[in-house]
Amino acid sequence: MHDSWISSTGRRGWTRQGKLTVLCSHVVIGTMRCFDLPGGRVRAVGLDHDDEATQWLTPSITIKPTHKRSSMNGVFGGSLLDQATPFNVRTTWNRVHQYALHLAKDPTYEKTDFLQLGRRVRAHRIAYVILHDKPSLITLLSLATSDHDEPASAVHDALLIELENIETILAKHLYGWIMPRYPSVAALQKEFSTATGNKDLELGIVLTTGQWHFELAAHAIITLRDVLKCDLPIEIQYAGPNDLTPDMHKAFNAMPGVRTVDVLDRFDSSVGVAGWAIKPFAILASRFRTVIFMDADALLFQNPENLVRTSTLFKQYGTLFYHDRTVKNGGNLNWFKGINPTYTRYASSLRYMDDRSHNEMESGVVVVDKGRTGNLVGMLMTCVLNSRVERDGMTYKHMHGDKESFWMSWDIARVPFKFTPAFGGAVGYKNEKGNVCGGLFHTDEYLKPLWWNGGVIKNKHHDRDGNLMEFEYAAFDTVGKDIEWEWETPKSPFCLGPKHREFEIVELTAKEKSDGAEFVRIFKEMKAAGWKEYFTQKYNVKW
Repeated sequence: MHDSWISSTGRRGWTRQGKLTVLCSHVVIGTMRCFDLPGGRVRAVGLDHDDEATQWLTPSITIKPTHKRSSMNGVFGGSLLDQATPFNVRTTWNRVHQYALHLAKDPTYEKTDFLQLGRRVRAHRIAYVILHDKPSLITLLSLATSDHDEPASAVHDALLIELENIETILAKHLYGWIMPRYPSVAALQKEFSTATGNKDLELGIVLTTGQWHFELAAHAIITLRDVLKCDLPIEIQYAGPNDLTPDMHKAFNAMPGVRTVDVLDRFDSSVGVAGWAIKPFAILASRFRTVIFMDADALLFQNPENLVRTSTLFKQYGTLFYHDRTVKNGGNLNWFKGINPTYTRYASSLRYMDDRSHNEMESGVVVVDKGRTGNLVGMLMTCVLNSRVERDGMTYKHMHGDKESFWMSWDIARVPFKFTPAFGGAVGYKNEKGNVCGGLFHTDEYLKPLWWNGGVIKNKHHDRDGNLMEFEYAAFDTVGKDIEWEWETPKSPFCLGPKHREFEIVELTAKEKSDGAEFVRIFKEMKAAGWKEYFTQKYNVKW
């Protein structure tokens, strides 16, 4: 008896050997091309940035990328190109599925064993994607597991039950902290997926703050509204009753389109949301499908809504991730390779992976569309890495707070992502060496000035109420090496001397200088009046 297969054109066919060779793009998630080989075989080769083929089918076991430096390093997947033999979906799927069944039978693991965590996350994602995004695959994949003695419907139903068990069991052990508010990952995703077309739910801004950063957060919101003319809804996420005083709540909620949200109301207390760790939980907890997350001291030169609407990277991936500064201060590369030994081809191109920089990502601004399944899985895993046991026992021992946990979670879960091209820089003024000094600065994907940390204070750690920013120049880094950083001191902020000064140091436009001066004026006005009096005058708040 011959087995059915799907050709590169999507037609059902038969192999003469009676062996199912490949189901091509109908089986894997990603862009694939199939090439006919001698003997009735078919080879599947991944093509572009969206290719997740091998990563999607290998939670731990089969195909390992070689990670050689090549012209393919800019793509996320592509590891099928390294295979010496044809990619056999039947064999691969059976091994992956049997391993997932094994994990479902023994779902527990040591919470700081991130290698085992990653395997379970990937196994859960495969089952979830098939069940909820690609249910038509169940019929096709059942062909790969059939021994041909059972009716096709029975094989289909058996596979369906197995996938449901894998998804349910692993979700409970990985993400049980979303329950009982959300009985399942699908229920959580449904809340975001139904937001499309609803202006109040589709896209919004989330800030996290406590009392110490209250004035900076309030200032950031005023600049968004009054200077950048951004009218997106805004959530202020906090953690528990001690994070903000009642008057601070009143002040935030008096601002148009702003509401405060206690993230602790959304998830089980076992995750221990606190400090830096609040950021991924705030993104996940937000009512917005697409979240533009901002640190309380982050300010922008561009309206963030326009940023998302015009971004090619966001359209492709549903995320915007920004590189941190290039700083080599002791890496943890071997640790990451240990928890993610089959890291993606794209990850191999990052500075972190060849030890050029200990810092890869800056999480002061992060944009995520949670309606896309891959990104939701990435956010869930990021939250796991920032849960109390995981962060205290492992995550924060190997990175500075939450920052690297985003891209690492995406990579471990095999979710495609790509950073904007430039590395962290500085915005402010030139010093005597010609380096640019000021806030830690980032461009958009088109190398236009976008955002920076620290508000309008030159050095918030040393002179919180003193010297304010001067907006004259910006410097950025496009190569990730051979640069000069002057570290901050009580009298000076960070300063960057990039490698290619002729184009990596730019004078700000008249509009950017004007906006920067307006940011400073608003901050001075708030400080001079005191924030309570300022809110009374501006928003008619009664204390």
